[in-house]
Amino acid sequence: MTGVDKVNILMVDDQPAKLLSYEVILADLGENLIKATTASEALNVLLKTDIAVVLMDVSMPELDGFELANVIRQHPRFQKTAIIFISGVHLTDSDKIQGYRSGAVDYISVPVVPDVLRAKIGVFVELHRKTRQLESLNNDLERRVTERTEELRQREDQFRTRAKLLDLATEAIAVRDLRGANQLWNTGAETLYGWRRDEMLGRDMHATLRTVFPVPREEVETALREQGSWQGNLIQKTRDGAEIVVACRKTMNHEGNAVLEVSRDITAQLQAEEALRETEKLAAMGRVAG
Repeated sequence: MTGVDKVNILMVDDQPAKLLSYEVILADLGENLIKATTASEALNVLLKTDIAVVLMDVSMPELDGFELANVIRQHPRFQKTAIIFISGVHLTDSDKIQGYRSGAVDYISVPVVPDVLRAKIGVFVELHRKTRQLESLNNDLERRVTERTEELRQREDQFRTRAKLLDLATEAIAVRDLRGANQLWNTGAETLYGWRRDEMLGRDMHATLRTVFPVPREEVETALREQGSWQGNLIQKTRDGAEIVVACRKTMNHEGNAVLEVSRDITAQLQAEEALRETEKLAAMGRVAG
C-alpha cells in the first residue's frame, strides 16, 4: 500500500502503554497510526488531519470518552467520523446508549482481542477509503460537467458571433442537415428568396425553393460525403414564384452532419451574357450579309 493510499487512524488514551499495544495490534493494517494522550491533543490532530477512525478510551481524566465524542460530533467536519470506544469496565445498556448518542459506532471491551480490533477498524477504514474515492469521482464528474458546460457555452457564443457575421454577408447563406432541414438562414437569403428566417427553420429548403439541380441530387450528396464540397448552378424559385439562377457552393462540416450553402444570384449576369451573345450573333450575320 502506497503512502497516498493510506488513511489515518487516531488512537486516544491517557495511558501510553495501551497506545503502544494498540499500535502493535493495528500495524498489520498498514495505515497511518496517530497517538494522542489527552482530549486537547486529539482535537488538535482532528483539526489538522483527515481521520478515518477514532479509537478512544472511555475513561480519561481530562474529558471522558463520551464528552470528547460529543465535542467531536459538534464540528461539521467530524459528524461522520467513525468513533470506536474501548472500555476496561463493564458498560451498562444506558452507558452504551449514551455512547451511541455521543457518536460511537462500536464498542470493544478489555482485554482486547487483536483479531477483533483489527477487523472492526479495518471495516471502517475501507468504508472511509471508499467514501473518499466516491467523493473524488463526484468532484471529477462535477469538474467535467463544468468544463463541458463552459465548452458548450463558448461554442454557442462562437455560433452566435458567426451568425451575426453571416448576416452581414450579401450572399444568401444557409445551413441544413443531411435531410435538407434548414438550420440557419441569413439576411442575404431572406433578401434573395423572400422567405423569412423563422419561416424557413426546420423546412426542407430545396423542396421549398423547388431547386433544379444540374445533375441528379444524389450525385451532389455523394460528392459532399466523399469530397466534402460541391459547386454548380442551381435553378430555384423565390417566394413570389420568380425563377432565378444561383451559383452555389456547398461544404460539409467536420462532423459530417450539416451542409453550408452559399448562393449568389447570377440571373441578371446570365441574361446579360445571353444578350451579348445575341448581339454578337446579329452583328456577325450583318457582316456576312454585307
